[in-house]
Amino acid sequence: MRRFLLGAAALAAVSAGSACSSEEDDGGGSTASCVPSAAECYFAGADGPGAECLAKADNTGQTKWQGRLSSILVKYPESLAGEFVQTTVIDKGISLNQPVCNENGEGTFSWLFEIDSTTSKMKTGGSLPVSDPKAGACFVTLPNAAVPVAPIEASVTLSGNTFSAKGLDVNVPIFLSPTELTNPIILPLHEVEIQATFNDANHNCAGKFNGAELDPNDSCAPDLKVDPPQRAWTPGGSLKGYITVLEADKVVIDDLDSTLCVLLAGNDWKGPAKDCASDAEWVAGKRPDGDWCSQTNAPATAACKDAFKMEADFSASAFKITGDCK
Repeated sequence: MRRFLLGAAALAAVSAGSACSSEEDDGGGSTASCVPSAAECYFAGADGPGAECLAKADNTGQTKWQGRLSSILVKYPESLAGEFVQTTVIDKGISLNQPVCNENGEGTFSWLFEIDSTTSKMKTGGSLPVSDPKAGACFVTLPNAAVPVAPIEASVTLSGNTFSAKGLDVNVPIFLSPTELTNPIILPLHEVEIQATFNDANHNCAGKFNGAELDPNDSCAPDLKVDPPQRAWTPGGSLKGYITVLEADKVVIDDLDSTLCVLLAGNDWKGPAKDCASDAEWVAGKRPDGDWCSQTNAPATAACKDAFKMEADFSASAFKITGDCK
C-alpha cells in the first residue's frame, strides 16, 4: 500500500494543511489553539453534544448508539505498533480528511459499530471510505475479497456507560485511497474482545480529541519525539484478538511487495512470490512461529503457534450509520 512508502518528509507534511482556530487575547493579540472552531468539525458546534471527540452525530436520548472508531493505537505486535506503520497507515487511514478540524487523514479505514441498548446487541464492521463525515457511512460487504468482509452481529454487555463484547470474528478493510475501492488490505481479527466506556450517558464519546494539548507552532501535529509520544487522541476503549498465519498470508500489500504474513513474521519468510507460502521453509512444511494459538485462544505453545496476537487502544465518536451499503 502506497502509504507505507511515505518518507519522513511526508510525515511532517501531513499536518501542513491543518487549520487552528484563533482567538483574541485580552491585550488585543492573537492566541492560537488547536481546538477546531469550524462548524463541520462538530455535530452542533464546539459546545454541542460530543464536541470533545469531534462527534458527527448525536446519540443523546437514543436507544441505538452509532459510532466510528476515531483512533486506534496498536500496542502489539511490534511490527504494527511501530511509529511508521502507526502514523502512515493506521492514523492516516482512520483520521478523516478534514484539515480545518486538524484531521489530515483519508478516511479509508473506518470501523463502525451500532449498539442496541434494548436488545444488548451490537453490529460492527468496516465501511467504504468516508467522503462526507456528517452524511455518515454504511456497512460494507466484500464477499470476493481474499478474506471476505461483512458486518457481524454479537451480544454486548452493558454496565452503566461501559460496553463490552467478546468472541467476535471481524474483518475490517483498509482501502488504498478514497477512490481505489478494489483489493483493500484486510485486517482479519478473530476472538476479538472489545471494551469501552463512554464519557457520559449521552454515549457520544469514548475518549477525546487532544486539541487543547497540541501545539499550533507544530501545525497542531502531535509530538512523536517525546517519551511517551504525544497522541492526537486519548483512548476510551481497548480491543484484543488474533490474526492467523494462513489468513495473514492472503492479505497482499502491493506497494510493500509482500503479504501481511511477511510483515508479521519478518522478511526471512518472504518467498519468491512475495509471500510466506512460497518461502522454501514453508514449502518444506514449516510455518512461521506465531505467539498465539488459534485452537485454544491462548499464548502459543510448542504444539500450537499458528497466529499472532494483536492488542490496541481506541477512541470512538458518534457517527451516523446509514445501514448496509447497496
